[in-house]
Amino acid sequence: MAFRITTHVQRGWLDASTKGRIVGEIYLKGSELPIRLSLDGLPMADVAGRIVSFENPDAHAPTQPLLLAEDQEGTAGDITASRKLLDGDISRGREALHIVNGLYVEWYSQRNGRVLIEATTFKTQVHGEPTWTLTDQDELERQEQVAEGMADFMNRVASAAEEFVDEIEDEIDDTPMDEFEWEKSLKESDERTARYGELLEKYHDHPDCERIVAREMGWDHLEDMLDADERGIFDEAQAQSDDDEEDLYPEPTPDPAREGIDWIRTEDGDISHPLSHRAFELSSRLYHRVKQMESSQKRALETESENVQLMIFATRMLSAKLAGALNGLAYDRDLSFTAGMIVAQLKRALNHFNEASRRMSMLCIMQPDWFDILRPYQDELFSIREEMLHLMERFRQAIRSPGQN
Repeated sequence: MAFRITTHVQRGWLDASTKGRIVGEIYLKGSELPIRLSLDGLPMADVAGRIVSFENPDAHAPTQPLLLAEDQEGTAGDITASRKLLDGDISRGREALHIVNGLYVEWYSQRNGRVLIEATTFKTQVHGEPTWTLTDQDELERQEQVAEGMADFMNRVASAAEEFVDEIEDEIDDTPMDEFEWEKSLKESDERTARYGELLEKYHDHPDCERIVAREMGWDHLEDMLDADERGIFDEAQAQSDDDEEDLYPEPTPDPAREGIDWIRTEDGDISHPLSHRAFELSSRLYHRVKQMESSQKRALETESENVQLMIFATRMLSAKLAGALNGLAYDRDLSFTAGMIVAQLKRALNHFNEASRRMSMLCIMQPDWFDILRPYQDELFSIREEMLHLMERFRQAIRSPGQN
């Protein structure tokens, strides 16, 4: 993942007056000493040969140490004072968003990997006349350097993930994995997902984005599919494949003996685990209750908007994680190979319970008259947690005693 420091930047400057070299200082809120930059590479045309200064009127100190090295040596990524960025409050809908010119400072550090500042509210100035200008050839060279920097960073992430997987494979055999082995596997999956997200963010505007991402991820099969699509033969082959899959893999049906235990049918006709459905209903009720408060508690909601939004988000994530962990039980009666995974997923879901509970408690402290409003949701949240712990013990027993579900 990128080291994103935007909200903590108080002020800084970059000097690109020497071609091929970018130096500068960045001051973080709460830190007396600056972050010193010494980067090889070229900035984008608007700051080529010039000095850029910036100030963040809304900077706030990090709650935990950033572990960012004071001397940042490495290569420049995209550096510009006029990046087209989305600005606005996405919670108010897409119509509230608009495109503005923003500051975008990216580099690849030998100590911290990819570091990124991406801001729309900074006060930014570009000073003086340029000492040199970016030619078309320079721009091609710059793009290649940025791509190489991103590729090197991704390779480092991939190497770390592969080493992690090798350690897992050395420790386990073909026997079913327990919850701890599944946690390691899920962590490796997170690394790959993060790598994929970084690549999409980096190349989303590139006309050949899909092919670049596939190549960097090592997905040779996807490149073959893209080639087939360009030759006009993919649609026909895909249609035949879909027909074959319908014949080979008919839609599964839930086990009727486990209805009400491992699955229920919702009002919409969907199959869901009872606990994941409870969490979904809790999230929905909490969201609509907050919406009802907008008329009578508008000032308090504005004051505590961050806690409110994170509380709702955490309950939604709890519901989603429970669905991912438990909804498959409607069809899977052989827990020999999945019990450990379910426990690992439930442990991850507890993180979202903890966040939702913490935000509710903070709101009750900051707004005492909300205690009675949030109390029913807190009670339901803790009831869901108790059932999660009960299920974790059930599946741990399945690991200890295979065949007894």
